[in-house]
Amino acid sequence: MSRDIIEHNIGNFLELESSEILAVYGGWGVGKTYIWHEVIKSKYTRIPSCYKSYSYVSLFGINSLESLKTSIFENMISTDLIGEGEPSLSTFISNLSSTIEVRKKGYWNKKAPTIAKSLPWIRNFSPLLDHAMSMAIKDSVICFDDIERRGSSLTVNEILGYLNFLKEKRNCKIIVIYNSEKMNDDNFKELNEKVIDKRVQLNMTAEECCNSIISENNIHKELIKSYVSNLNLTNMRVINTINNLSEILQTLFLDIEGETWDKLIKSLCLFCFCQYVVDEHIPTLDFLIENGKNLPKLFSSNDSGIEHIKEQKEFLHKYNFYGMTNLDFIMAQGVKTGFFNESELVAEVKNVNCQIIKENEKEASYKIWDSYLDGFNDNEQQVIQDLKSGYFQYRHFISINDVDNIISLLKQIQQNDLAEEIMNDYIEYISGEKIIINSNNCYYFNQLKDDQFKQAIEKLNNELRPEISLAQAIEYIAYNNSWSLEHEDALASSTNEEYYAFFNSLKRGQLDKYYKALAVFMSSGNSKDSYRIISDKIIFSLQQIAKKSLLNEDRVKRLGIDIN
Repeated sequence: MSRDIIEHNIGNFLELESSEILAVYGGWGVGKTYIWHEVIKSKYTRIPSCYKSYSYVSLFGINSLESLKTSIFENMISTDLIGEGEPSLSTFISNLSSTIEVRKKGYWNKKAPTIAKSLPWIRNFSPLLDHAMSMAIKDSVICFDDIERRGSSLTVNEILGYLNFLKEKRNCKIIVIYNSEKMNDDNFKELNEKVIDKRVQLNMTAEECCNSIISENNIHKELIKSYVSNLNLTNMRVINTINNLSEILQTLFLDIEGETWDKLIKSLCLFCFCQYVVDEHIPTLDFLIENGKNLPKLFSSNDSGIEHIKEQKEFLHKYNFYGMTNLDFIMAQGVKTGFFNESELVAEVKNVNCQIIKENEKEASYKIWDSYLDGFNDNEQQVIQDLKSGYFQYRHFISINDVDNIISLLKQIQQNDLAEEIMNDYIEYISGEKIIINSNNCYYFNQLKDDQFKQAIEKLNNELRPEISLAQAIEYIAYNNSWSLEHEDALASSTNEEYYAFFNSLKRGQLDKYYKALAVFMSSGNSKDSYRIISDKIIFSLQQIAKKSLLNEDRVKRLGIDIN
């Protein structure tokens, strides 16, 4: 039933002169009390004049009919004062003399009866006052809320019996609000059928609940609605929590990407749902916090001991949620406690937002070729402009292969000056960033089409290449079982004297390790010139060491070196 229909039916009930009992019911948190207060404030002028007063009573913790009657009397106001002011002690005392008829300007302080009974001069009249207050309850519209939360000493039979008495004997129009998930025993159902005349069930859609709770001023209302609808969340208390926390987030983040907001709102809605909605098919927020990083592994396990979370996996995957990020953990703790750790949250959102900006720019960088790939259109100037502006805007994200393609195409269409401008700018950029590009770290390096561009990069590499000593190169190879061109160049360019000094400096345990690392350059199958140069220098320096003594000669032979 939509909200419009619900309000229409309640409005029709209020404007009838007949005294009847209307039940407004639904699950926990669906907004029964909220809707009632909204409707009574907007439609109280339709209440017939035969109903002089209005009282709203929550039965939470009330243990007797006498306490219930007192609460009705305390909260009674004139119907034309609905939605205005608060009860006061002075108005209560001023109306003690007129306990039968509730005047328009008389409304009752919640604490006044207790205070009045404690005064010495009125204590003896307490029974009379109780009777007078009870008799004053007539010709009224009375809302009884939270029946399922009544005190343990007050029975449903007593409540419904008294409601029927007010309807039949005191000309009262009664509204009963209760949680249908709690009031479902056979005794209540039987009395319900006998006493209650009309019924309105609250089962609004998630979108209607959002429209009721979230202000149009909330700039992320539509985003919240989309995720709340995805969760099929109709609990207005939870939606109100989401709304309040989203407004806090809006005060913290004034200038972040839409994708970042999407992540925040998506997590906020899910975590509030898991925190407050209890269902065996829905993971608790504590479960997500404890197992968030291991969710993919947990959900893929065949362990029979976790079969009960299959439904939870399906629920999360339907929501497109597969694991907790650092941002999610911070958001989850905020939902759990009601307070965000602002410094942590702001720092992490900044990181996420920067990453999203980079990803968006990288995605946009792919589009600089769109005009070139647009069939056989005569759009040379557009292509030139797109390549130029695209390069300078997205230089940080464009691959060296694309830069090479841009330069090559511009030269092909005789835009040599622009091609050189882009080449020089790119060389200056990677020089400033101290980026070395070669075949070891770039698959496309040997496939670059423009020779001038490739030569400029190689020249820069030589300028940026760090000086590596012979000892540093050998130590790196020994501990990493790999090497770069820089390490290879260091081995090839070192002198025989440097090799001789290096081997002489080795201590126990070092010789075998380092010689083993160099052995790959001494293989007879190596045809690479640099390998032969390195091998010759290793052998020569060891032969010179062998000549120092017969003991060293034996040591060098042990390495497999021919000393002749």
